[in-house]
Amino acid sequence: MGTPASVGQISKYALGSQSNYGNGIQLFTTDEPYGMRIFLLKKMDPFKDVETIFTTASYLFTLVRNIDFVEFEYEDKVYAITKQDLEITFGLDYYALEDEETLRSIISELLSNEQTKDVIHQLIKETTIK
Repeated sequence: MGTPASVGQISKYALGSQSNYGNGIQLFTTDEPYGMRIFLLKKMDPFKDVETIFTTASYLFTLVRNIDFVEFEYEDKVYAITKQDLEITFGLDYYALEDEETLRSIISELLSNEQTKDVIHQLIKETTIK
């Protein structure tokens, strides 16, 4: 999966203008599926922040090849999204993406449609704190 520092830098880059949300990460690499949790300083609402969640997860799924899920934790809430759900729902293949321009284009196209955003929102699941 990479070192915590390298994965942390990718998550910070993916959060972009929302990078002030980040307050560290936790990698889940002992058992499959592998994933990560981003600890947040600010509350994230999965409906209002669907673009940030989807964009961050898409960057991580593209750049960290063996990551299967991304979680976002704030206080007692954890929201998760999986690579498999996104790939099946939208016919994506994150492994096949070879450049950032293509990734940005896909993200932009999917987020330009309100119905698609609603579908992404439905793929974001509230989960328990491990």
